[in-house]
Amino acid sequence: MVGNTWKVYSGEGGDLLGGCVLGLTIDQGGIVWAGTTVGLSKYNGEVWNTFQTQDGLANNYVQDVTVDSNGEIWVATIAGISHYSELKIGRSNFLENVPMRKK
Repeated sequence: MVGNTWKVYSGEGGDLLGGCVLGLTIDQGGIVWAGTTVGLSKYNGEVWNTFQTQDGLANNYVQDVTVDSNGEIWVATIAGISHYSELKIGRSNFLENVPMRKK
């Protein structure tokens, strides 16, 4: 919502990637995190950025996303859990991936 009007993000024109949002959270800084069927999208109020497996995400199919008390992002994918931190320096901010246990 912008002011008192709704804004629709359709995946066109470089906004939210993927039409199906499965998980949504807002961190302490007001950043919107959206888990979609094609990756994890981050919205800073102006620009959407999407993270996918090439960025370190365990899988592009994100089922849920949450933020912990330290402001770090936890992402549940169909292949395991990914942990994202703004504090890590480097090409990818994904610190670790926890694989799903196979039965």
